[in-house]
Amino acid sequence: MANEYIRAIVKGNLAMLTLPNGSVETVEVKEGDDIRRQLMVRSVTVARTLNQPLTLVASGDIGEVRLHVAADGTVTLQNDETAAAPVAEELVVAAAANTVAQGYEGPVPSLGTAADVDAPIERDDLGPVHTDTAELVADNALSVEELQDAEESPMTRRTRRSFIETQAPIQVKSSSLWRRTASAFGINVGASPKEIARESDRRVVSAHHGGCRRTSVGNGKGGIGKTTTAAMLAAVYAREGGGGVLAWDNNPTRGSLGWRTESATHDATVQDLLDNASRLLDPSAPRALIDEFVHHQVDDRYDVLRSNPELLAIRQQINEDEFDLISSVVDRHYRRVIFDSGNDESASRWLRMIDLSHQLVVPTTGAPDSAESGMLLLQELSERDEHSRQLAENAVVVLTHTDRRPSPRAAEIRAGFEEFGATVHEIPFDPALQAVQLRFGLLAQETQDAWLRVAAAAAGRV
Repeated sequence: MANEYIRAIVKGNLAMLTLPNGSVETVEVKEGDDIRRQLMVRSVTVARTLNQPLTLVASGDIGEVRLHVAADGTVTLQNDETAAAPVAEELVVAAAANTVAQGYEGPVPSLGTAADVDAPIERDDLGPVHTDTAELVADNALSVEELQDAEESPMTRRTRRSFIETQAPIQVKSSSLWRRTASAFGINVGASPKEIARESDRRVVSAHHGGCRRTSVGNGKGGIGKTTTAAMLAAVYAREGGGGVLAWDNNPTRGSLGWRTESATHDATVQDLLDNASRLLDPSAPRALIDEFVHHQVDDRYDVLRSNPELLAIRQQINEDEFDLISSVVDRHYRRVIFDSGNDESASRWLRMIDLSHQLVVPTTGAPDSAESGMLLLQELSERDEHSRQLAENAVVVLTHTDRRPSPRAAEIRAGFEEFGATVHEIPFDPALQAVQLRFGLLAQETQDAWLRVAAAAAGRV
């Protein structure tokens, strides 16, 4: 029987699970509870219910974890990713305790082979690895109060298949003419793999999370597509997720985001928002007041916070405290922010942008100088501090083709970034990306799908 996957993205007390049937669950635990235990219990329950093996692939705050869950509930570590072994072992310990404590009489999830159990743990905060099942359960058993809480938890009471399906399987409608024609004659050929992948990406980018998620678009080289990338990402997240997305022009030197997007009936910029921050943060202020300071994109559904390209940088400097104040206003009104950054990577507002970001996207073209600038950025961030290092390691690189004939250096550039560890996505040449006014709906379908993949890759790492 073919192995299926459960994919989990963890952020704090929240996790988003994609089950084998394509349905998506959002898991949240109380403060102080370990979300990893719930992920493992859910995986064991699904494997036993479906009576087939699964692979749990988890990423995010818990690191990269890959575990094999057998049909009988036995859990083993997949050792193809040795760096994840310590975290994975702790997950198995927690899951075993939780499963037994709930009264499950089947086999206790094991720690795998003896070699797996004896593998050294490099992190000090993981605790001991137990080899004795009784010791494992005694040290990790839930208290009576915890068991009572578990009975109320939708993640721990699923010991059988419910008669009521709360998550229906994803139905992907084919856009292919011949597939739709075949369906009209009663021939069900289903959606193509490309259409299924598109729907999967669409569901990732449309997901909502607790709190505001911030993505920085950065590369010290000018003219390589930072503004285009920021606008296209904002359009994808807003069109698929229902709004609540802001593209913030964090560029003090001739930021062009305002020039390439729609203007509202006013000419407000980030400076105007800063001057009115206390008014916007007043609890009695209506949420719609933000509309006086941002520029709504009618078709693409996101808002733009402009800089003033007509002023010199010296006249629109923003220090760290001012940046934080603006962020407080933005966090109140938006669920996702895309920063279009400037070229001065030493500027106070640029560095603070990095400090507050959850994800980094690095645009480049097939030109060697733009790629070199992007790589230097990743290297500098990897040496700056721990947060910046994680941004660099999880960066998504966007390689945009600016001509119908791809650059002869494109393959080399892609390989170089992938060797560094970055995820690379290519955007095909599209004249609509070079237009003065950026509109997602004017792009070719191939280009739209490419941006959707980029947005999904960035969202999946947040």
